[in-house]
This record gives sequence, structure tokens and C-alpha cells, in this order.
Amino acid sequence: MDVLETSERVTPSGAPLYEMSYVVEHATRGCKTVLNAVCVDARMLYIYALQFKAGTAEKPLPAQPVAAVASRLVSSFAPGGP
Repeated sequence: MDVLETSERVTPSGAPLYEMSYVVEHATRGCKTVLNAVCVDARMLYIYALQFKAGTAEKPLPAQPVAAVASRLVSSFAPGGP
């Protein structure tokens, strides 16, 4: 597993929200990129998870367009918002 990025932000209700993206390599299934956002707000645990195939080590897929859309989706996650 290779961590690509981690970040922290605050939701509209003031709760901290943590984001992490990483790549998992599997011998037979290839690589996949995982993006997670986790937040505890009003005593409730919120988890937002996205996964997409990133190809194999020998044949990586062009993941830039998919990664950009996935990143926007995770960034829009905001429990406790309007």
C-alpha cells in the first residue's frame, strides 16, 4: 500500500473530517486507488469510500480523469451540511 495524500478539513457543522488516498497493489487483481473521507459528527460516524482500478504495475491505466472526478466527489462530502 502506498499513501498518496492525506488532508484534514472542517465540515459546515465544525466537525473535523479526514481524507486519505492510497494505492493498493494485488498480484492477480492489479492496482486500485482508494479515496476515503471519515468524520464523527453528532456522535455519528460517517465514512465515504471510493475505489477505482488503476491497472497493473506493468500496464497502468491513465487514471488522471477518473482521479480528478473521484477527488471532487470526496471533497464534496460534508456531513452535517445544509
